[in-house]
Amino acid sequence: MKARQTGKPNELLRQQRVLRGWSLVRVADELRVLCEQDRHVVPVNSSMIWKWEQGKHTPSPLYRDAFCRLYKLTADKLGFIDALVPLSSSDGQDQPINIPSDAAEPTIQSEDASVVTTLSTLPSPTLSAFQEDVTINNKATRQLSSSFGAFAVQESELRDMDRSRRLILQEILRGASFCFVLPPEELLSSDSWERLSMAITRSSGVDSTVLVDLEAITKSYWRLRANAASNDLLHGVLGHFQTSVQLMSKSQTDAVYQRLYSITGETAQVIGQILFDMHDYATAWSYYKFSIRAAQMVQNRDLEAVGLGRMSFLFTYSKQAKQTLPLLEEAQKLTQQSSATVIAPWLAAIEAEAYAILRDPDACTRALDRAECITSQGMLDSYATGFNPSRLAGYKGVCFLHLRQPELARSSLNKALELLNALAIRRQSRLYTDLATSYLQQEEVEEACKIAAQALRITAQTGSLSVLQRINGLRDELERWKDMQCVKDLNEQFATALMSITYRGKR
Repeated sequence: MKARQTGKPNELLRQQRVLRGWSLVRVADELRVLCEQDRHVVPVNSSMIWKWEQGKHTPSPLYRDAFCRLYKLTADKLGFIDALVPLSSSDGQDQPINIPSDAAEPTIQSEDASVVTTLSTLPSPTLSAFQEDVTINNKATRQLSSSFGAFAVQESELRDMDRSRRLILQEILRGASFCFVLPPEELLSSDSWERLSMAITRSSGVDSTVLVDLEAITKSYWRLRANAASNDLLHGVLGHFQTSVQLMSKSQTDAVYQRLYSITGETAQVIGQILFDMHDYATAWSYYKFSIRAAQMVQNRDLEAVGLGRMSFLFTYSKQAKQTLPLLEEAQKLTQQSSATVIAPWLAAIEAEAYAILRDPDACTRALDRAECITSQGMLDSYATGFNPSRLAGYKGVCFLHLRQPELARSSLNKALELLNALAIRRQSRLYTDLATSYLQQEEVEEACKIAAQALRITAQTGSLSVLQRINGLRDELERWKDMQCVKDLNEQFATALMSITYRGKR
């Protein structure tokens, strides 16, 4: 296989050879011996070493692993990958991350082009273009490169793949593409298929049955997202989104436009949530923004409020909790006429977590008190927030974890698991991770590892990068006990799950 050309000299790699006073021939010989110890017979010579140092070619994962062992350094220290941004800091301070310059700015043509003041003045979360489908911190990189370097995914290939995916998503968002892929056949009856096909080919006149079908498809994707791997759903949801956009572009009655804008705005939120799970935060921000503008155009205040709530997660997960508060305040204003829905208590629970992160227990408690108005029945959840007594207990548990109250956290998290629907396995993995953290805060390491391993087994199935990130944060805290067998076992299981999810993302 022909090596990929990079064109940029790898000075870090060359410096390690020069510091040791080694010749190109010496390095080639040392690499050959290391590879032969692993029963790999490889052709390596001084010319190859020179080309790698000059950036004319990039070494394959096998050679990169050998270099790491030869120089006893990690891949980022040898210039094979860019320095990775830690997911969290040891001192608890916020870690700003840069948003990609090519993030899409969604537009919707309308006479009412207004945007809430909050969105026009609040900067988007400063998030990095993740170099892999899952970003791990330097500690995890060191652990993985030592054990799995020979199987490492080509970072440059993943980066190119992510860039291409973002460009496609942005193009769809701008409405420039008219090649639409209809939803999976199993989501529609034969009658529904016929109605949708006719609606798309007609110049106008979408009837109520077509709108009902589109709304049902959107709800189906919310249900599928609860447990299915995000990468497996993205293509189908985008097709559904494009179908709705195409119908919006035709001449329709005002009543039809009202429902089409709401359908398209809600579908954009499904896409945003999937991208959030995949750690493509910058593009998720754009789809949330699209959804909010669509909701504004038809004065769908509930959809707008939920969009702002979901957008706030991007700040929370990029450790910019203060930035969530203006969004949540704006969202709560929109819910004043929505007392029959779960939106207001859901927003209050999100606010409580933000205050817990900011170490403000009084404000956190007040927000949780507002969230308590959730009841087990009688409240609508039109836009799939998933907020119910189990989720409320889960939010309480997370708040107590941030406030370093592990016993209270454990009580709430166990209650959340008891109340949880058995089919909600993605949510279950998140709760197990938080439960493991509660044990770790009391230095019960073996129990923490045992429960974290349960979370990892589920995460390998769901492919959720957001949960994997949470587990990785737990592993950072376990570093003090890295010599314990249970910690070693958990690290190996994490590496296996990471590899599985990453390769799944490449398909």
